Amino acid sequence: MKDLKQRIKDVVNSYNMSMRKFEAECGVKRGVFSNMKDGAAIGSDKLALIFDRFKDLNPDWLLTGRGEMLRVDAPIKNYKGLGCPYYNVDFQGGFELLYNNQTTIPEYHIDFGPYNMEGGLWCNVSGKSMEPEISNGDIILIKEVQSWQDYIDYDDIYGIVTNNGFRTIKRVKKGKTKDSYILVPTNPDYDSQEIPKSMIMHIFKVLCAVKRF
Repeated sequence: MKDLKQRIKDVVNSYNMSMRKFEAECGVKRGVFSNMKDGAAIGSDKLALIFDRFKDLNPDWLLTGRGEMLRVDAPIKNYKGLGCPYYNVDFQGGFELLYNNQTTIPEYHIDFGPYNMEGGLWCNVSGKSMEPEISNGDIILIKEVQSWQDYIDYDDIYGIVTNNGFRTIKRVKKGKTKDSYILVPTNPDYDSQEIPKSMIMHIFKVLCAVKRF
């Protein structure tokens, strides 16, 4: 069975990065992992740094070699361009600059089989209006709805961008008139609001949310 040092090398290879970058990502000094002796163990503090940075790793596999390297159904961060791009911006703040600048380079891609699709992108969430469904700090996968003026699935969650710079994530329901939508939060501390369709510039379907722990 492979020892801990070799399993760490396997992790580094799976993320398509160098050992030096892996050590930097974990916040440890250069050589801490690369200079490990065969069969050596590492302290719980350094293990905690690995698991905190690479949340999709299976702790039991890294410590014992049992099971699979990654947690079941965990989205996989990668630098190979597989999956959908992740941009380290909030939908409610900063997304507009990203959306209007198609030359922006993603920080990395997230390879999550069921949600790998053309036109999808991952970004951050700020705010508490959709808790507990979507929490402040979560990562969401969104895709623009091209013909929302003609048809939209009511009661689903969408990202709404208006022509006055307002950006929000809400559940969309049928408005009181054919020319409006009602935006409904999950958190009961927030109020629903009705907006005219004429104010909306873009609508993005929220397809998936990944919790940050």
